[in-house]
Amino acid sequence: MKIINCWFGVPYPEPFIVSLPNLKRSEAGSQKTAGSIGSEVRTQRLSLRLSLIFLFLLLTSNFSLPIYGQVWADQVDTLRPGEEGGQQQWFENPSVDSAFKNIDDVVIDLDTTYLYTTDVSQWQGWRHGTFGTSNTIDSVRLVIKARSTATSGSPQLTFGRELWDGEMWGICGEGGGTKTVTLTSTYDSNWVQAWTVDPCDNSPWTTTKLNDDLRAWTFSSTTSMGTLPDSFGLNADSAIENLTLNYIDACRFQMGSVGGTLTDLRLKVDDATISGNIKLAIYTDTTVFGSSYARTKLWADNTGQAIVNGWNSVSTSSVNLSANTYYWLCSKMSATNTVQWKGGVTGEHRWDAEAYATTWWDTIAVNSWDGTNVRKHRYLGVYTTTTLPQDRVTQSFIVVYSHAVGAVVKRKSGLVQDEDNKGVAEGGMAR
Repeated sequence: MKIINCWFGVPYPEPFIVSLPNLKRSEAGSQKTAGSIGSEVRTQRLSLRLSLIFLFLLLTSNFSLPIYGQVWADQVDTLRPGEEGGQQQWFENPSVDSAFKNIDDVVIDLDTTYLYTTDVSQWQGWRHGTFGTSNTIDSVRLVIKARSTATSGSPQLTFGRELWDGEMWGICGEGGGTKTVTLTSTYDSNWVQAWTVDPCDNSPWTTTKLNDDLRAWTFSSTTSMGTLPDSFGLNADSAIENLTLNYIDACRFQMGSVGGTLTDLRLKVDDATISGNIKLAIYTDTTVFGSSYARTKLWADNTGQAIVNGWNSVSTSSVNLSANTYYWLCSKMSATNTVQWKGGVTGEHRWDAEAYATTWWDTIAVNSWDGTNVRKHRYLGVYTTTTLPQDRVTQSFIVVYSHAVGAVVKRKSGLVQDEDNKGVAEGGMAR
């Protein structure tokens, strides 16, 4: 047991020193009677004996005075499996290896390995390997390092202890069983919950309880996850040019690294004297560039609408778009208007004569069309992502504080603090 410098409960800033009595005779001693001198010497000898006895007890026995403030446990153990993982979706059942290894970071690796969820109130349980000690366990601390990729709202994470009741896992609420924190976009905090008793039964910790397969550690997302709008195409311009009436205009664009569901098509018109109507469509593309053609119609507007100066947008039915895949965004106008464009890749802008009133073809071959250049027009395909915001836990581990059986450890209610003074945990008692 480590003893903080103190004397009967009052901390000393300097190391503890037992002061021996001053045996030096004063100058006035020569004036004293023989009896008074003998009495003083006997008192000083008794004081010396008591001081030496007290010092002997401190050095050779478990005798201790009450010590107030922080008293550290004899033993501090961190429970983790010590193996690398990857990125994995949360799931309900506690696991020693397949889940926990993703959040086992002796050296923090942030977004290299983590567990994540996109579901509201999805619980993730985990267990550590077998732990053994003959010590008396003073307290147990659960540490979480997490963040959220959500760009709005107040994403929250709840963590604590859970118990299998024979039919399902349930959160242990006794003794302050859980803690809820608000996540940020970075791993800038160590979130901590500490207990001096097992919250599953509100009784002292034992190694049996720590190793019980029917008890586990857990965390869950309480974030209200929504879809994120995104787009592909050209969202910048450098100049304008005429888009001639009664022509199909088509530009080839690639989706981003995540798929989604198309919600609307857009084309940016930049003309102070607009006229006529517009129809929009989207076609697939082959994977071989050079013989590329927009072969299959995914969705098309055969009704049309009046052209506006700005974004001309039409809502689409549900069209699934694949990640990293090329598509042709197309339009037809009943009158000539100027549109925005920017330089692109040769062959990715094509056009062909086609009456505005004609229904969109199920397949169209662009490699045999009338013309091509590098001026890609400002089309956009707007979609909602199928990859939702994630709450991520990159690190989680258990710290067990204990002392040898028979050792006298005095504690005082208050904050629980690391021995190395690196973090403070709410609840419990000072170790």
